[in-house]
Amino acid sequence: MLRAIQTGASGLTAAAHGLGVLANNVANVNTHGFKGRQVVFAELVNQELRQADLPVRPEDPPRIGQGTAATMDYVDFGSGNLILTGRDLDLAIAGSGFFALELPSGELILTRDGSFQPGPGGTIVHAVSGYPLYPAVKIPADAASVKVTPTGQVKAIMPDGKETVLGQIQLYQVTNPDYLQPAGHNFFRLAGGVIQAKTADPGTEGAGIIRAGFVEASNVDLGMEMARVIIMSRAYQIAARSVSISDEMWGLANNIWR
Repeated sequence: MLRAIQTGASGLTAAAHGLGVLANNVANVNTHGFKGRQVVFAELVNQELRQADLPVRPEDPPRIGQGTAATMDYVDFGSGNLILTGRDLDLAIAGSGFFALELPSGELILTRDGSFQPGPGGTIVHAVSGYPLYPAVKIPADAASVKVTPTGQVKAIMPDGKETVLGQIQLYQVTNPDYLQPAGHNFFRLAGGVIQAKTADPGTEGAGIIRAGFVEASNVDLGMEMARVIIMSRAYQIAARSVSISDEMWGLANNIWR
C-alpha cells in the first residue's frame, strides 16, 4: 500500500512541476522574444514480479513501476513571429543569433528581445532593463532619426539629411543552445561566459539579418499550451485520486486488523 501512495505522490510532484512550467509559458505569451520551456517526463525504475504466490509467466513476467518524474525541462529556441512596431530601435533577428547586453559587472548576457531606446549619453540600451547594447553604440543628441540596416550597421540621420555611421551591431551564435542558462528577465547566460558564443555580423555565417521596426513575439502557442494545461491537470487529478484510494484501502486494512 505504501508503494501505491509513493507512486501516486511521484505523479503529483511531476505534474505540479509541469503545470508550473506551463503557467510560466502562458504568463509570458506576450513577452517579446520569450522562449517557452518544455518538460520531459520519464518512468521511474520498475521491477519484475517474481513472487512465488503470483501466477506469472517466467518468460514474460509482469512489471510494477515506481511512478514518474520530470527528468528535465528545456528551452524551445524556435523563432517567434515578427511584429511591426515602426520604431527605429525596435530590432528583430530573422535567424538564430542573439543580441548581447552588458551588465554593470561587465558580464555579457544574451537575449532575443530587441526592444532598444537611447539611454544616458545617447548609448543604445535595452528598453526594459536599461542594460547597454554590446558593442556600445551612441546616438548624437542632434540626430533627427536612427536607421539600422539589415546587416547591423547603425546610422544617424542628421537634420541636414546626411547619414553618419555610428557603429556596427554584432550578433552572437551559440553552437548548442541547450547550454544557455536562464538569467531572469528573458535573458540567458553561458556557464563558461559569452566567450563560448561565436560573434558574427548580421547577414553572415547564418546569424540572421536584423529587421528594424519589428520585435520578435513570444514563440509560445497559446492554444497548444492551454491544451497541455488540461492534459497536465488531468494527470494531476488522477495521481491525487490514486493517493486518496490507496489511503482509503490502507484504512480498511487497518480496521480489518483491529
